[in-house]
Amino acid sequence: VALTILNLSHNENVASCVWGELMNGIIESDRGFPKLRELILSRTDAEKAGGQLAAAFGSGKLPVLDWLVDDLDVRDGYAWLKLELDKVGVGMFAEAVRGGNFSPLRGERVPGIDRPPQRLFASLTRCCEKIDVSSILTAIAESETGLP
Repeated sequence: VALTILNLSHNENVASCVWGELMNGIIESDRGFPKLRELILSRTDAEKAGGQLAAAFGSGKLPVLDWLVDDLDVRDGYAWLKLELDKVGVGMFAEAVRGGNFSPLRGERVPGIDRPPQRLFASLTRCCEKIDVSSILTAIAESETGLP
């Protein structure tokens, strides 16, 4: 039996560090979730573990994942998943882009499937330190596939 849908939505009280540990567990596992098609993270603080989320999505351990959010997060005709990146998260996101193994998120409407296309939205956390994003720009330029 393989896990194909994992709905973790409405877990507002789970700290972002826990979401990061979950993503690290996926990255460090031998097989990851080879059959997982839907990972629903709506109404959680998972976005605050943006670097770990990006690293998990780019690890190749979620090879058929094509749905990340549910209809609660639909704006402007797209389903959005926000990734908040701190200094470490920027580096993790850059490495994920450089690896080119992002999960095949459904970015366009699929005939017969009543779900909007998805988009990832990466933003820098609001903190006191300056965050250098040149590693992301370099990774995009060097990657054969570019951004997911």
